[in-house]
Amino acid sequence: MNTQSVRIELIIGTLWLSRYELSALKPGMIIRTTRIAGTGFELHMGGRNIADIDLTPIDLPAGNSSLCARIRSFTSLAYPEPEPCRGATLFEMLPCSISVGSFSTTVQKIESLTPMSLIDASIDATPDQQCTLIMAGMPVARGIVYVIGEHMGMRVTEVVESIPGTIPFRTSGNLLNEIWSAGKTVPYDFKRPDWFTRTQLKRIEHIHHDFLGALVAMPDTTLSAGTIELVDQLNFTEFLDMASPDATVYAVPAAAARPGRIGEADDQLPPKIVHIKDSPGFPDEEVQRWIETERERPSRSGSILVCGSAFSTHADAITTALRDAWKNYGSISPRSSHEIGTVDDSRWKKERQSPVLSEYAGEYEMIVLVRCVFSPGDILWIVYPMRTLSSVLKALSL
Repeated sequence: MNTQSVRIELIIGTLWLSRYELSALKPGMIIRTTRIAGTGFELHMGGRNIADIDLTPIDLPAGNSSLCARIRSFTSLAYPEPEPCRGATLFEMLPCSISVGSFSTTVQKIESLTPMSLIDASIDATPDQQCTLIMAGMPVARGIVYVIGEHMGMRVTEVVESIPGTIPFRTSGNLLNEIWSAGKTVPYDFKRPDWFTRTQLKRIEHIHHDFLGALVAMPDTTLSAGTIELVDQLNFTEFLDMASPDATVYAVPAAAARPGRIGEADDQLPPKIVHIKDSPGFPDEEVQRWIETERERPSRSGSILVCGSAFSTHADAITTALRDAWKNYGSISPRSSHEIGTVDDSRWKKERQSPVLSEYAGEYEMIVLVRCVFSPGDILWIVYPMRTLSSVLKALSL
């Protein structure tokens, strides 16, 4: 039984910075990591990545939120990656990381972690999430978590340590000045994370251009040429708020998908909640429900949710056109549709344990929403929950 105390860091991304860039740090500058937004985060011990994690805020009874880490998988990466480019002088490029917080625990508790374990780090989740730039275990700057293009990063608000003296110019390209286009940088919201990259959203838009072409070409459809009005990511509750209260929602099941690695591990391991720090306000029953919902996801291939006047009159044609558009992605192959209720149906408004909600999409699960408009006034909403797209994200990134 190893009761040795260790310090654990919650890392949103790693990067290299030159000694020149570290000496030039000042408030307002933007630091970009190699981590793509939506691909998870890292758990570090002694400066090494020991696990890939998701960071999810869970509401506490007091009204605030706590950031919790869910273990995705364990990594064999023991040392930092090699320096990205060659230099004549040793230590010209230094490995850095951006942390949103840390906590102390024991080696015994770390060794007890399994995939799907949930860690309460007792870190407040706020709209402007604070973070720290760390170099060799030393805080260098503090700031706010941002998304820079598709990469995780931070905007510096305070410089804690800088390297003095004259240093030869050399840049990694990861430090951007304060006049960087505001359109390319936005604060990262852990309650509404960007799970899908711009490349993936663009590929989904192209797929739906093919879908519209196939749909209007069918001999048994009376729909005119349609246009894609919106392709965006949001959480499922936001979609329910946007849709008409009397809109009938249909589920279009996807083909069965093979469970992922974590899902296979879950079938063999009991659900496990690990409290690293004591937190009297931490809602155990809420976490248990959340864990059970998450455990169901890998074994399900998911469904596409569809609503709108266009689907009410052309369900078979739309299902066939969707199947043709996704034909190169075997794990998303719509087969049939069935009604599951209206948006204001009491089944949608019940507690989060509602069978309907847990089967198709979680209350705050991230989705891709596609809105198509046909003249004269026919509308089609197509919703892809995260669990439905999870098996094809890599293919959508190519």
